[in-house]
Amino acid sequence: MTIWMISDTHFGEQPAKRRARSGMDGDTLDDLIVHNWRERVSPDDAVWHLGDIGRDWRRLEDLPGNKRLILAHASDRRSAIAKSGVFTTISETATIDHNGRQFFLIHNPDQPRPGPPVNVIHGHHHYDDPAPGHIAVCVDHLDWGPVKLENLIPTQ
Repeated sequence: MTIWMISDTHFGEQPAKRRARSGMDGDTLDDLIVHNWRERVSPDDAVWHLGDIGRDWRRLEDLPGNKRLILAHASDRRSAIAKSGVFTTISETATIDHNGRQFFLIHNPDQPRPGPPVNVIHGHHHYDDPAPGHIAVCVDHLDWGPVKLENLIPTQ
């Protein structure tokens, strides 16, 4: 099983700045993200989506992988998303261990977090370089699709 990370897919509502920077319209970006997801992820893989799915979040229903959601903001879609069964888990944050290292998953890395500092994997910052100890997984940073966790982790 491979662990994948992605955030800020914004299905059905691609931001104007993203469309302008990429030179693609919203439908083309949506289709590219879906295509890349299908090319990369196997049915038994785990995919952490770190928020901002978009109003057309049901596009995720048929995509491969065991999908887990970290919510962005106070989503007005939260109830519908929870009832849909698309995601195995839905939470505000999560902590995962991978190869002896701990990672804190959150949508907005500017939110306060409890506990000692750990490596942070996040979304929300589409165009900014991540702060030290942070890894941004917005599709803008990931060539428009999920990326393997092991490919995000700098070697020690």
